[in-house]
Amino acid sequence: LDARAATQLAVGGRARPIDLTEAVTPAGRRVTVEAVSVGFLALARARYHGENSAHVASALAAGAQALAAFRPLHVRVTTPAAVHELRLAQLFVANLSLYGFGLHVAPDADSTDELLDIVAIEGGGRLAIPPMIGHLRRGDLLARPESHRWRVERARVETREESPTIADSFDLGPGPLDVRVLPKALAVVRP
Repeated sequence: LDARAATQLAVGGRARPIDLTEAVTPAGRRVTVEAVSVGFLALARARYHGENSAHVASALAAGAQALAAFRPLHVRVTTPAAVHELRLAQLFVANLSLYGFGLHVAPDADSTDELLDIVAIEGGGRLAIPPMIGHLRRGDLLARPESHRWRVERARVETREESPTIADSFDLGPGPLDVRVLPKALAVVRP
């Protein structure tokens, strides 16, 4: 956050590669840096119509609308090792530890390990959403029994069209979603 240190890093830093994520649905293909979202936060993002990504009033309105319409999703996650049938509030396919504005979806994700972190959060209804957001903010959700995590190179996510698929901030429609890691696909200057 120090302007001088950030400038020195930008000018003198060495570019190193990080992994990206390819997200494919019948509606299209996106390459993402941050994460793919299915569930409550995807429903809220699909309803968001602010001027930019920091418009607080639009974010609150979208979140309230998503909460009013929310029902747990029936999700099938197919990884190379297994098929998981779950009833979820939220699912992330993450390449970075944070999602959005400070949500710790995969605190120990490594953008250079050539693996995706799939985090699935079970939830019984609207009342499960505020505590889920609190745990994501604090970064302690993965220690909770309602959380599941898999580290994989690729996976398929099916939601019975109960949720949009948000790739970074782009809506790829309801899926099914196929994701795979794109190893060392982007060179960035980073600490």
